[in-house]
Amino acid sequence: MKQVKILILDDHKAVSYGLTKHLNERDGLKVVAELNNSTSLLQKIELHTPDVLIIDIKLGNDSTQDNGLKIVRRLREQEINVPIVIYSGFDYQPYEEEAFRVGANAFVSKSDTLQTLVDMILFVSKGMTIRKQEYMKTEPLTEKEILVLNLMAQGYTNKQVAEAIHVSSRTIEYYITSLYEKLHVESRIQAVLRGIKFGYIKEESV
Repeated sequence: MKQVKILILDDHKAVSYGLTKHLNERDGLKVVAELNNSTSLLQKIELHTPDVLIIDIKLGNDSTQDNGLKIVRRLREQEINVPIVIYSGFDYQPYEEEAFRVGANAFVSKSDTLQTLVDMILFVSKGMTIRKQEYMKTEPLTEKEILVLNLMAQGYTNKQVAEAIHVSSRTIEYYITSLYEKLHVESRIQAVLRGIKFGYIKEESV
Protein backbone atom coordinates (compact mmCIF):
# COMPACT_ATOMS: atom_id res chain seq x y z
CA MET A 1 0.00 0.00 0.00
CA LYS A 2 1.28 3.46 -0.89
CA GLN A 3 1.95 5.51 2.23
CA VAL A 4 0.25 8.87 2.66
CA LYS A 5 3.00 11.33 3.61
CA ILE A 6 1.92 13.95 6.14
CA LEU A 7 3.43 17.26 7.23
CA ILE A 8 2.20 18.72 10.53
CA LEU A 9 2.31 22.46 11.32
CA ASP A 10 1.33 23.09 14.94
CA ASP A 11 3.06 25.36 17.46
CA HIS A 12 2.24 23.03 20.37
CA LYS A 13 5.05 20.48 20.43
CA ALA A 14 3.05 18.09 22.61
CA VAL A 15 0.24 18.09 20.06
CA SER A 16 2.65 17.49 17.18
CA TYR A 17 4.39 14.70 19.06
CA GLY A 18 1.12 12.99 19.98
CA LEU A 19 -0.25 13.28 16.46
CA THR A 20 2.95 11.98 14.92
CA LYS A 21 3.02 8.98 17.24
CA HIS A 22 -0.63 8.17 16.59
CA LEU A 23 -0.52 8.62 12.82
CA ASN A 24 2.70 6.67 12.38
CA GLU A 25 1.04 3.72 14.11
CA ARG A 26 -1.61 3.60 11.37
CA ASP A 27 -1.00 1.48 8.29
CA GLY A 28 -0.51 3.61 5.21
CA LEU A 29 0.26 6.86 7.05
CA LYS A 30 3.69 8.43 7.61
CA VAL A 31 4.50 11.80 9.18
CA VAL A 32 7.49 13.10 7.22
CA ALA A 33 7.92 16.46 8.99
CA GLU A 34 6.77 18.38 12.07
CA LEU A 35 6.96 22.18 12.14
CA ASN A 36 6.22 24.55 15.02
CA ASN A 37 6.12 27.65 12.79
CA SER A 38 5.73 28.40 9.11
CA THR A 39 9.22 29.83 8.52
CA SER A 40 10.51 26.80 6.62
CA LEU A 41 7.16 25.47 5.43
CA LEU A 42 7.79 25.97 1.72
CA GLN A 43 11.23 24.38 1.92
CA LYS A 44 9.86 21.39 3.82
CA ILE A 45 7.04 20.93 1.32
CA GLU A 46 9.57 20.93 -1.51
CA LEU A 47 11.91 18.59 0.37
CA HIS A 48 9.39 16.02 1.61
CA THR A 49 6.64 16.33 -1.05
CA PRO A 50 3.87 15.54 1.47
CA ASP A 51 0.51 14.22 0.31
CA VAL A 52 -1.38 16.05 3.07
CA LEU A 53 -0.71 19.09 5.28
CA ILE A 54 -2.22 19.33 8.76
CA ILE A 55 -2.22 22.99 9.80
CA ASP A 56 -3.27 24.36 13.19
CA ILE A 57 -5.72 27.24 12.89
CA LYS A 58 -3.91 29.26 15.59
CA LEU A 59 -0.13 29.51 15.72
CA GLY A 60 1.95 31.44 18.27
CA ASN A 61 0.37 34.45 19.92
CA ASP A 62 -1.78 35.67 17.05
CA SER A 63 -4.85 36.97 18.86
CA THR A 64 -6.91 36.90 15.66
CA GLN A 65 -6.78 33.10 15.80
CA ASP A 66 -6.74 32.86 12.03
CA ASN A 67 -3.12 32.79 10.94
CA GLY A 68 -3.39 29.12 10.00
CA LEU A 69 -6.01 30.23 7.49
CA LYS A 70 -3.69 32.98 6.22
CA ILE A 71 -1.06 30.32 5.57
CA VAL A 72 -3.58 28.26 3.60
CA ARG A 73 -4.51 31.32 1.55
CA ARG A 74 -0.86 32.09 0.78
CA LEU A 75 -0.18 28.49 -0.26
CA ARG A 76 -3.13 28.52 -2.64
CA GLU A 77 -2.11 31.90 -4.05
CA GLN A 78 1.30 30.36 -4.80
CA GLU A 79 -0.48 27.47 -6.54
CA ILE A 80 0.66 24.93 -3.96
CA ASN A 81 -2.19 22.46 -4.18
CA VAL A 82 -1.25 19.89 -1.54
CA PRO A 83 -4.47 18.83 0.25
CA ILE A 84 -4.85 20.64 3.59
CA VAL A 85 -6.64 19.65 6.78
CA ILE A 86 -7.19 22.56 9.18
CA TYR A 87 -6.82 21.27 12.74
CA SER A 88 -8.60 23.60 15.13
CA GLY A 89 -9.02 23.91 18.86
CA PHE A 90 -12.12 25.92 18.05
CA ASP A 91 -15.14 23.96 16.81
CA TYR A 92 -16.64 27.17 15.47
CA GLN A 93 -18.73 27.27 12.29
CA PRO A 94 -17.42 30.62 10.97
CA TYR A 95 -13.84 29.31 11.18
CA GLU A 96 -14.86 26.20 9.30
CA GLU A 97 -16.56 28.24 6.58
CA GLU A 98 -13.51 30.49 6.23
CA ALA A 99 -11.21 27.46 6.06
CA PHE A 100 -13.03 26.13 3.02
CA ARG A 101 -13.25 29.59 1.48
CA VAL A 102 -9.45 30.06 1.52
CA GLY A 103 -8.77 26.60 0.09
CA ALA A 104 -8.65 23.99 2.85
CA ASN A 105 -9.92 20.51 1.98
CA ALA A 106 -11.17 19.54 5.45
CA PHE A 107 -11.70 21.05 8.89
CA VAL A 108 -11.25 18.94 12.02
CA SER A 109 -11.69 20.08 15.61
CA LYS A 110 -9.21 18.93 18.24
CA SER A 111 -12.27 17.77 20.18
CA ASP A 112 -13.07 15.30 17.40
CA THR A 113 -11.79 11.75 17.64
CA LEU A 114 -8.39 10.90 16.22
CA GLN A 115 -10.18 8.43 13.95
CA THR A 116 -12.06 11.37 12.45
CA LEU A 117 -8.72 13.04 11.69
CA VAL A 118 -7.36 9.84 10.15
CA ASP A 119 -10.44 9.45 7.96
CA MET A 120 -10.22 13.08 6.82
CA ILE A 121 -6.55 12.60 5.94
CA LEU A 122 -7.47 9.60 3.80
CA PHE A 123 -10.33 11.46 2.14
CA VAL A 124 -8.30 14.54 1.20
CA SER A 125 -5.30 12.45 0.11
CA LYS A 126 -7.57 11.13 -2.66
CA GLY A 127 -8.28 14.67 -3.85
CA MET A 128 -11.52 15.15 -1.96
CA THR A 129 -12.82 18.26 -0.23
CA ILE A 130 -15.22 17.14 2.46
CA ARG A 131 -17.14 18.63 5.36
CA LYS A 132 -17.73 16.76 8.58
CA GLN A 133 -21.45 16.62 7.91
CA GLU A 134 -20.73 14.58 4.78
CA TYR A 135 -18.03 12.57 6.53
CA MET A 136 -20.46 11.42 9.19
CA LYS A 137 -22.46 9.75 6.41
CA THR A 138 -19.60 8.49 4.25
CA GLU A 139 -17.02 5.77 4.88
CA PRO A 140 -13.80 6.01 2.81
CA LEU A 141 -13.51 3.66 -0.17
CA THR A 142 -10.63 1.21 -0.40
CA GLU A 143 -8.13 1.44 -3.26
CA LYS A 144 -9.77 -1.56 -4.93
CA GLU A 145 -13.25 -0.03 -4.62
CA ILE A 146 -11.96 3.21 -6.15
CA LEU A 147 -10.52 1.24 -9.08
CA VAL A 148 -13.83 -0.57 -9.60
CA LEU A 149 -15.74 2.72 -9.41
CA ASN A 150 -13.50 4.33 -12.04
CA LEU A 151 -13.94 1.37 -14.39
CA MET A 152 -17.70 1.59 -13.88
CA ALA A 153 -17.50 5.29 -14.79
CA GLN A 154 -15.82 4.30 -18.06
CA GLY A 155 -18.76 2.05 -18.92
CA TYR A 156 -17.26 -1.33 -18.03
CA THR A 157 -19.73 -4.12 -17.29
CA ASN A 158 -19.27 -6.23 -14.16
CA LYS A 159 -17.71 -8.96 -16.29
CA GLN A 160 -15.31 -6.51 -17.93
CA VAL A 161 -14.33 -5.06 -14.55
CA ALA A 162 -13.64 -8.57 -13.25
CA GLU A 163 -11.46 -9.35 -16.26
CA ALA A 164 -9.62 -6.03 -15.99
CA ILE A 165 -8.56 -6.53 -12.37
CA HIS A 166 -8.31 -10.34 -12.52
CA VAL A 167 -10.94 -11.31 -9.95
CA SER A 168 -14.20 -13.26 -10.11
CA SER A 169 -17.55 -11.73 -10.99
CA ARG A 170 -18.74 -12.58 -7.48
CA THR A 171 -15.89 -10.53 -6.01
CA ILE A 172 -16.86 -7.58 -8.22
CA GLU A 173 -20.44 -7.86 -6.98
CA TYR A 174 -19.09 -7.68 -3.42
CA TYR A 175 -17.02 -4.57 -4.22
CA ILE A 176 -19.98 -2.87 -5.87
CA THR A 177 -22.32 -3.69 -2.98
CA SER A 178 -19.75 -2.32 -0.55
CA LEU A 179 -19.18 0.94 -2.41
CA TYR A 180 -22.93 1.44 -2.86
CA GLU A 181 -23.35 1.15 0.91
CA LYS A 182 -20.45 3.51 1.62
CA LEU A 183 -21.62 6.11 -0.89
CA HIS A 184 -25.30 5.72 0.09
CA VAL A 185 -26.45 5.13 -3.49
CA GLU A 186 -28.60 2.59 -5.30
CA SER A 187 -27.37 2.70 -8.90
CA ARG A 188 -24.27 2.97 -11.06
CA ILE A 189 -25.19 6.48 -12.17
CA GLN A 190 -25.62 7.64 -8.58
CA ALA A 191 -22.32 6.00 -7.61
CA VAL A 192 -20.45 7.71 -10.45
CA LEU A 193 -21.95 11.12 -9.68
CA ARG A 194 -21.11 10.81 -6.00
CA GLY A 195 -17.66 9.50 -6.89
CA ILE A 196 -17.05 12.66 -8.94
CA LYS A 197 -18.32 14.86 -6.10
CA PHE A 198 -16.00 13.23 -3.57
CA GLY A 199 -12.98 13.28 -5.86
CA TYR A 200 -12.74 9.53 -6.45
CA ILE A 201 -13.38 10.05 -10.17
CA LYS A 202 -12.00 12.83 -12.36
CA GLU A 203 -14.76 14.27 -14.57
CA GLU A 204 -12.53 14.21 -17.65
CA SER A 205 -12.18 10.43 -17.32
CA VAL A 206 -15.94 9.84 -17.55
